[in-house]
Amino acid sequence: MEKLVVPSDWPFIEKSSFIDRHAQYSVNDNGIDKQSVNTCVELLSNWKKNDDAYRRMREGDFCIQKLGWWYYNSRDTMPIRDVILTWATKQKPTFDVYQDDFIPDHYDAIALLTVFSFFYAVKYDEFEFSQSERIIVDDFVLNKMLTIPIDLVGEPKNKIFCNPFKHSIIGKKGKPHMNLNTCGSNRWKTTIAQLLVALRLGNQDLFKQGVYNTRFKLALFDNQGIYVTWATRGALAWDYSHDVTTMLSLLTEIYQAVGYDFLDHQLENGLFVHELFKKQFEIVDDVSILEKYAGRQYAVKGTNYSAWKKMSNDEKIRDWPKESLAYSAKVYIHKFAPQLKPLIDCETSVFAPKVSAITTFNIIDIWELHYSQKPTGYCSS
Repeated sequence: MEKLVVPSDWPFIEKSSFIDRHAQYSVNDNGIDKQSVNTCVELLSNWKKNDDAYRRMREGDFCIQKLGWWYYNSRDTMPIRDVILTWATKQKPTFDVYQDDFIPDHYDAIALLTVFSFFYAVKYDEFEFSQSERIIVDDFVLNKMLTIPIDLVGEPKNKIFCNPFKHSIIGKKGKPHMNLNTCGSNRWKTTIAQLLVALRLGNQDLFKQGVYNTRFKLALFDNQGIYVTWATRGALAWDYSHDVTTMLSLLTEIYQAVGYDFLDHQLENGLFVHELFKKQFEIVDDVSILEKYAGRQYAVKGTNYSAWKKMSNDEKIRDWPKESLAYSAKVYIHKFAPQLKPLIDCETSVFAPKVSAITTFNIIDIWELHYSQKPTGYCSS
């Protein structure tokens, strides 16, 4: 991967009549109201750090999902455009780090900057800017992704940097304990953002950072193919772990666009990426597999692990069933698991309950990446 070169042009350029039809299934299918969107734009454009009341108003990082919903419900980029332009010209999300206190702004700021940056990279031509505004926004996004503080440890008196190779202590309590924000959701978002922004703006240095973070994330899978960080989340283990397939699929599409078969990439533990996908489809059929780590109960947000363990598998995967995995995993299914093809509904909305493709972790419909290069999978283009 380190030898890959950023192409001179954005690689996701294929036109697809199928994806045009597919997009229409989501339009007006969500019900997100303009007032909610306007509130998010106002709050994100007037950032207040270390303000609990302000954070409650913006519901943490939930405005990511709301503005993503708005786009796929209306195909309107203006709300995200206005937020990014304000950040680039006036005030960006910031945070402080306290020695002995966790400040949620640290997580939220990185999440907002990364997810909106990779949305901008993909939807670049749909953003209406003047020539001068475009230069300012491009410079801002590139600089933020080159300098994103993903290695910064919050609450350093009690926490240490998360070593991706030390699976035996990830998510375990104690002082100090690993800060999973340095090896969890935000590093996935950072990785995707760095790669996509690098491809859009033609920056090799940023792409190299994305490759480094790809390897960092892959080191967090154990020798059975379980992604350790999210598996430690107790009763939330599957609520988080279901997104492993989405993140791996985004990387599959990105690397395929530069001529690299990510599914056949081998991890340092000897597994191949396609085996990580296979494990995810095994886990959705038997979520108890995650109990290997879930008992550590890291950041469980008030959930009851004992009660969760007693639930049936169908109850555990109710919000994130096997179809949600299949939606993102077209390339894997085509190449390694054709028996899963019936799980893919070609006439579905990104908002369909069995899909729920737009989340706080990702606001790009992965099918758009898939069908904007030479598609290998299902559904007619």
